Amino acid sequence: MMILKRILLVLLISLAFGAKSQQVGLNSQYMFNTFLLNPAVAGSKEYIPIHASVRKQWVGIAEGPVSQSVTAHGYNGFNFGIGGGIFNETTGPTRRTGLNFSTAYHLVLKGSSSRTQQMTMSFGLGGTITQHVLDKNALTTYLPDDPTIISAYNSTLIPDLNFGFLLHKGNKWEVGMSAMSLVQTNVDIYNLGNEVRNRLVRNYFVHGSYTIDAGSDFKIQPSLVFRMIEALPMQFDINSRFIYQEKYWAGISYRHNDAVSAMIGLNIYRLRFGYSYDFTLSDMRNYSAGSHEIAFTYFIHGEGKGFQSNKSQSRTRYRPTPSF
Repeated sequence: MMILKRILLVLLISLAFGAKSQQVGLNSQYMFNTFLLNPAVAGSKEYIPIHASVRKQWVGIAEGPVSQSVTAHGYNGFNFGIGGGIFNETTGPTRRTGLNFSTAYHLVLKGSSSRTQQMTMSFGLGGTITQHVLDKNALTTYLPDDPTIISAYNSTLIPDLNFGFLLHKGNKWEVGMSAMSLVQTNVDIYNLGNEVRNRLVRNYFVHGSYTIDAGSDFKIQPSLVFRMIEALPMQFDINSRFIYQEKYWAGISYRHNDAVSAMIGLNIYRLRFGYSYDFTLSDMRNYSAGSHEIAFTYFIHGEGKGFQSNKSQSRTRYRPTPSF
């Protein structure tokens, strides 16, 4: 229960100071926080990662998308993990702010006394509640007192559900799949009198990563993610990160038909800092100077019991150093 109390405390403090996060938004540094993509990641690490990020997309375009994120998750005993976050994204006169909470069950397929050596299958279920806001005062219409704008709601709350699956072995490799916006709720913020509906469509993610030891001081970590949104073409990212002495790292990412991202970062004890810059490849490059993203992760070492193996019910305390 100590981990549960820590996570709830972090989220309450974040709410009090107005920090926010995004659940299914576009992130260049997603590989550091796959919990954003998959609720089954909750509690899959041997530590509690508290992750915060800020992204400014399409610099040079007035009122372009700006998003912030804060998430935390950890193992809570009895093969269960929990996590949650708060998110916010603004684009022009619209804003999307909300909360998410996830729980995951972890089934050990190959037992070991060390969680970093266990092969585990995880299933996660998450809930999200989102406030969609429209600032009508920020709109300039062709017709004065446009009835569509006048009748629109200032804000509306939308609940939804997410599901995920994860297969992983410690910090060595992971493969996951998830589906977001399962309920496909109608977003009727414009309060129209006809049958027009703005339905949330499902988002599907497939992600994976593998860490390669390339000597005593070097590691290479390739990763990828596929994004599938109903009624839109599939998009994918291919990434590679190079790590030196578990302290310094640099990486490059290619997002299909969209951007190339350059990343650098530094790990200091329990803190990881990362910065990425997206070079736009699409037609948006004629109007945008790219995108910036800054991310921080603070690691709280776990204190508690590891996953219970099918072969051994031994329970061990652990206090590992996070692997980056």
